[in-house]
Amino acid sequence: MYINMWAVLVAAIASTAIGALWYSPLVFGKPWMKLMGITPEAVAATPRSSMVWSYVSGLISALVTSFILSKLISWVCNGSTSAALKLAGLVWLGFIAAIMVGSVIWEKKPWSLFFINAAYYLVSLIVMALIITGWN
Repeated sequence: MYINMWAVLVAAIASTAIGALWYSPLVFGKPWMKLMGITPEAVAATPRSSMVWSYVSGLISALVTSFILSKLISWVCNGSTSAALKLAGLVWLGFIAAIMVGSVIWEKKPWSLFFINAAYYLVSLIVMALIITGWN
């Protein structure tokens, strides 16, 4: 099955950009930092090289996710955007949200943190699915 690597790359970049915006002070950055116990001073003290490595690692992770989602879409959805969106939702529900609930149950993290993080992954997977199926 053919995988469009340009679509995979663009989907991964889009996911990384969504994450940068999602966790910025403009969207959920402030409540996320508070829930995580991260202070603005700690962020300011973080070395630039550490932040660069975090973004590179995040992009690599998004590339893996995008590639695997592309494979699943090619196997299951026959290029159908609506089927790909349903698949993205099922992948999120069964593999991401279900696993992330463990942080609430076992690590005693607040549900609000779960919803911020889990919603990011849902939005990211939906955007990835749209890019992968919409690329012609």
